[in-house]
Amino acid sequence: KAPSAHRALTAHSQSVALSPARKSPSFRTVVRNAGQRTGPRELILKAPITPRLLVLLVGLLCPCFAQQSPRAVPVIMISIDTLRADHLSAYGYTKIHTPHLDSFAQGGTLFTHAETQVPLTLPSHTTLFTSTYPFENRVEENGERVPTGVVTVASVLQSHGYRTAAFIGSEFLDRRYGLDQGFDDYDSPFTHEASGVANPLAMSLRRDGALVVRGARQWLEAHRGQPVFVFVH
Repeated sequence: KAPSAHRALTAHSQSVALSPARKSPSFRTVVRNAGQRTGPRELILKAPITPRLLVLLVGLLCPCFAQQSPRAVPVIMISIDTLRADHLSAYGYTKIHTPHLDSFAQGGTLFTHAETQVPLTLPSHTTLFTSTYPFENRVEENGERVPTGVVTVASVLQSHGYRTAAFIGSEFLDRRYGLDQGFDDYDSPFTHEASGVANPLAMSLRRDGALVVRGARQWLEAHRGQPVFVFVH
């Protein structure tokens, strides 16, 4: 059924893109290397942007996933906090160059219209991990705690046999705020001890990105060949 759904969605996107009578879309992306034999296509859907919609689109646009072997695919999520899209060369910025990020855009999917549900680190990541709005998960400010027992992408993958780990570069996502639920390992050296003295490994409110990446790479090497989900912030 996946290939037929893919063809139907592709045909629908072509008809929408070619119709001048349609209003401006609320969701717009250029799809590259999504199992299509022709060049890049433009997909325009009249729907609000939600994490659930994005997951659905991945399933429809990449039927090749369903045809692969049962072997679990490693999942790596990279979050770059407070990064402006209009300062990336992939989006046309010329004063600096971001070749590594550009390579992701060239070989994958580049979203030209995406909106966060809330412009704050912890609430935004909580929405991303739980696929819920801030008013539903009740995390609307930095410093609040993610409710115990929420279902996260980490807990779902963990329940399917994945080893899960997170490597955090900012105090705003420290484990004491509850985003560590579903992770086997959650590397965030910012937690204050009961005495009130900060962890000696905590370097103010953030740590150098090179240290974060080094920890993630070491963990991945130690779990080579296993189904893994790694979050790098």
